Amino acid sequence: MTAPSVEFERLSRRPVSEEVAERIQELVFSGRLKPGDRLPSEIELARQLGVSRFIVREALRTLEQLGVIEVKRGYKGGGYITQSDLQVLNQRLRTVLRFEGISMEQLFEARLIYEPEVARLAALRATTEDVELLEQVVREQRTQTGHARFAHPTNLAFHRLMARATRNPLLEAMIEVILDLVSEQVIEQRLPRGGSQKILARHEQLCEAIRAGDPTRAAETMRDHVLEVWRMLSRTLP
Repeated sequence: MTAPSVEFERLSRRPVSEEVAERIQELVFSGRLKPGDRLPSEIELARQLGVSRFIVREALRTLEQLGVIEVKRGYKGGGYITQSDLQVLNQRLRTVLRFEGISMEQLFEARLIYEPEVARLAALRATTEDVELLEQVVREQRTQTGHARFAHPTNLAFHRLMARATRNPLLEAMIEVILDLVSEQVIEQRLPRGGSQKILARHEQLCEAIRAGDPTRAAETMRDHVLEVWRMLSRTLP
């Protein structure tokens, strides 16, 4: 594959590798470099940017760590612009947050910020198929009201489907990360008596609001739902 005909402007002063990496990222974000494009060789990049090959090599290493490029070896080796992948972003964000030691209270604070807006947008944007999928999960939950797990798969699936109905990839990615971190921390936690019925009732109310296209009711119901789950969960935490 030949390199795309993109000219790199010479930097006005001797740059650090981060500046070179930023210059390449700008070309990616602007669409001038697209997924699958091969970057010029280290020698050519160094010539166009007016820097040493060492600086270019450090910049490429940074871009590879960020997932912007993939460095291949061999005959067709070099730096290739990677495909955008929210799963990669999610994994990295989860890793960072695990190291930060995010508490359950902090996760629910985030849920209170994001999820009512997710519900509001879902009520405005959900398709007939989205509503049918949500109702399908609710029907499945009706057959499993005896379960006693906070992180039951149907509970998580309902919230993921709502996030998908927003048609906002960033919101969907954030909700995915938050739910994954919550489920990791509550995997052994059990609902109090009647807890699964309360969750089911809220999910039914959310389905009704989304089906009716009522964003205000959907947002208020979601806020009440998150608070109710937090009250149940906080009583079981050490």
